[in-house]
Amino acid sequence: MRIERGSKERYDDALELVYSFHKEALSEYALKINQDTLVKFFDKCVEQSFLLIDDATNKCIGLIAGIETTNQVSDERMFEEKIWYINQAYRSNGVYFFNKVQEMLKADGFDIMTMVCLANSKTEKLFKLYERLGFVPMEHHFMRRL
Repeated sequence: MRIERGSKERYDDALELVYSFHKEALSEYALKINQDTLVKFFDKCVEQSFLLIDDATNKCIGLIAGIETTNQVSDERMFEEKIWYINQAYRSNGVYFFNKVQEMLKADGFDIMTMVCLANSKTEKLFKLYERLGFVPMEHHFMRRL
């Protein structure tokens, strides 16, 4: 396994993972997925994405994508994760991938990484994982369709 930065050469592979993530993770919310909107969103964070590549197949099997922001109270550089998805058959590589991405972000001068946790059937499992990886919960967001 190796990790690459998001690139135009891998754009279609990465976008396929974005679709898979939304299909799997957001199906519980009955959200409509507009493909044009999803592509526009991914275009904003493709340069801040990391890809997990299977060396045997040279196929992109995992993605961590986010956006760069500045912490509003400390002015530190933040990477806000928007998508963390790994094809189901490769999920045992998730923590390795995640740790390597953190190392790359730190080497690039990022100070903080924030992670999203969708409130669904996997919430408790993700909370435990994030805490085990050294994250602390800060806030919860609530959504209501108007």
